[in-house]
Amino acid sequence: CVMFGDDIIEHKTPALSQLLEVYEKENAPVIGVQEVQDKDIPRFGIVDPDGDGDSFRLKGMIEKPSIEEAPSNLAIVGKFVCTPDIFDALEEANSSFDGELRLIDGFLRLKQNRDIFGKIIN
Repeated sequence: CVMFGDDIIEHKTPALSQLLEVYEKENAPVIGVQEVQDKDIPRFGIVDPDGDGDSFRLKGMIEKPSIEEAPSNLAIVGKFVCTPDIFDALEEANSSFDGELRLIDGFLRLKQNRDIFGKIIN
């Protein structure tokens, strides 16, 4: 599990518990997301969901897109359940934004070989 300290989310059920529930069901990496206002989209990584509901497969993700480029308003909120293959994916990944390698770059590489899920933290 990776949890960035700059995204604090308070809910009745802890965010990590929500992500682990999806991980246990799908046996796949899970990325926590929340809806954001359109004006905030360029500040976040944004996911492209494949389906509706609180949890879904990801078609893709994009780091800090413009509002016009964004496939949704579901922002990555710094909460992840990773599988060990993320380390190989990071080694093989290319930077997707401003030359800096980020965890999202590893997930983009990993997505080429396996399903990754999103979970709306609620």
